[in-house]
Amino acid sequence: MDLTNINIESRVPYGGITDIQGAKQVAKSIFELYDKNGSGEITSSEIFGMMKDAYKDMGKGFNPTKADTDTYFDVLDNNKDGKITLQDLEDLAIKYLVGNNHRNI
Repeated sequence: MDLTNINIESRVPYGGITDIQGAKQVAKSIFELYDKNGSGEITSSEIFGMMKDAYKDMGKGFNPTKADTDTYFDVLDNNKDGKITLQDLEDLAIKYLVGNNHRNI
């Protein structure tokens, strides 16, 4: 798959996300994009690419340091088990894209 023209912004529907399933789909799309080795976890080297792409999408050049990737890893590791899994990204997507304006499904 050619990933050179894929960006995070293209993964979020116009108008935002208003429901849990939509947030989970965004998380899954992002997870699949960055879990390059298919391990079911996003590694620190994969985090590096995620950070570079996020800043690139904002029109900024950024070369993350190890400290930057460690900090970002800690933020994304929602349950603090030392791994970034799809569940971690789903939890964060629901929190930040849907917020408290949702019903539990």
